[in-house]
Amino acid sequence: MPKAQTASEFARVKVELLRSGITVNAALGSVPFIDIIFPKGVWTSLAGEDFNCPSAEYELIQEQEFSYIVRGDERIHVEVRRSPDFYNGRTSAGKLFEQMALIRANYVEILPAALHKDAPFSENDILEVVRSSLEKGWAEYVSIYEDSNFGGENIEKVLKLIKVIKKHVDTHVSLTIEPPEDLGLINAAYGSGVDAIAYNLLYVDEEDQNKERFRICQNALKYAVNIFSAGSVASLIYLDDRNEDRVSNIIQKLTSAGVFPVLAYRTSFGKRSTRLLPVQKAVRLFREAAVSLKRSKFKLGWVPHSS
Repeated sequence: MPKAQTASEFARVKVELLRSGITVNAALGSVPFIDIIFPKGVWTSLAGEDFNCPSAEYELIQEQEFSYIVRGDERIHVEVRRSPDFYNGRTSAGKLFEQMALIRANYVEILPAALHKDAPFSENDILEVVRSSLEKGWAEYVSIYEDSNFGGENIEKVLKLIKVIKKHVDTHVSLTIEPPEDLGLINAAYGSGVDAIAYNLLYVDEEDQNKERFRICQNALKYAVNIFSAGSVASLIYLDDRNEDRVSNIIQKLTSAGVFPVLAYRTSFGKRSTRLLPVQKAVRLFREAAVSLKRSKFKLGWVPHSS
């Protein structure tokens, strides 16, 4: 197979890694996540469940100070970011950083487990994680993923934490949530200091059986676009073999409405669909999203998971 040279070819390899995983050379060590940066500005994050999968066709190897992704005679020089020092970090109270957050790409992502009402972590613990991540160059901004209903019991803790972070640290904060039916919660998120917001749209559109959820998603997106700065509202769409045609339709609707479509094979924390869309079809949708964004003259702001 010829060596990948263009951004679209690197993107194809990225999608194959997300879909099928990768064999990892033991010399790379053990961390929950690694980021792989290809040439031409293409990168991807891989989690522990992606490593050494039986379905993996590519291998990540280390040769002296250089890293390569290889398959047969295909060989791509990449940069690997692991941030192992972060995962060994502890707060002044002795709490492990990795129990509260992960380093992904260029941001530190606060785990849902750290946000639950009864979680054994204080605001100061999380603030220490954020400060260390930014000051030591492990991350450039903060992402918070709230995996329960945003109108549930965790909302006060999440919004208070965001206010604390914005008060003590000069950084951007993105928030990924389930679309709230109570639109006042979007105001509350903006008022707490959130700079960008993303919703889990999943497989939903007007043809889906859950039409009520689609209505909630649609209303939340329209409302957020009118509150947040241009290019700072996103919607995550998960790809599987049930929704290829509908995703094309959704991409057009989102970009026309000023919403950035983020296509993914999995949720933020590695929950992958069991019915994966074939690589070439997924690449076509990624390309279609890029063309739609360019056509709509989309102005990209601080969108979570946008790289």
